[in-house]
Amino acid sequence: MRRRGSFPWSSAGGRRYVPWPQYLAIVGRRVVETVGGMLHAMFPRRIHAVTQEGFVIKVLSFVLAHNLGLMAQKMLG
Repeated sequence: MRRRGSFPWSSAGGRRYVPWPQYLAIVGRRVVETVGGMLHAMFPRRIHAVTQEGFVIKVLSFVLAHNLGLMAQKMLG
């Protein structure tokens, strides 16, 4: 009987993954961390918003500005 939460491909010595999901996880994490780092560089030190809606609007505006900047770079360069 299998333990709860264990996978058929995991071993007792450590967690082994099927190769292709592990590759997709690594690539996806790399993309997220790269974009997250680029967005973090654009943000001010502190975002001042009075309401939650105001905070969301400010964050979305930074994301939009980031995407527009990348599109402009691609078109010009």
